[in-house]
Amino acid sequence: MTFSPRKLAIAGLALAQTAAALSATILADVNRDGHVDVEGNSDVEGKATWTEDRGALFLANIGDTNQRCASSRNFDTCNDAEGNELRNPKYLAPLRTLPITGLSTSAVGTVKVLDQAAAAKTRIFFKSGESWSFVSSNYTFSASELEGGLELGIDARDVRRPEWDGRAQVTFRL
Repeated sequence: MTFSPRKLAIAGLALAQTAAALSATILADVNRDGHVDVEGNSDVEGKATWTEDRGALFLANIGDTNQRCASSRNFDTCNDAEGNELRNPKYLAPLRTLPITGLSTSAVGTVKVLDQAAAAKTRIFFKSGESWSFVSSNYTFSASELEGGLELGIDARDVRRPEWDGRAQVTFRL
């Protein structure tokens, strides 16, 4: 079977457009202005490198919003980050995925914290309507959810300690 150079160029162009349409992009508040920029590029530049001036920050959600803990002495075991229930969404650091067009109906995506130690110390939540759901390590997002872009949030279960430096790398894959 032989192909003319013209046909090869057309096939290559079609593949390039498909690959571009199916890119998975997750963004955080890299420029620290309080929101994730999904319209422009202000949170794209330098997103993979953390510095004193740039890089997304998130906090340990170790308060006691509903005063359910008997005393402040128990905050290590009784706080808002205990378990997988979101008790106060205002303490989440925002994450967003860009909308993806052209997905098959069977397409799925995942959002995970890469390092095991960091994954054990962090929680990711997905906003659907007005409610937030915990994103477990095996949670998959449907094609219809991915097409619109995901609104996510991350917090920490604990503060930085010798066994964890307080950093988390979040990945988004199709």
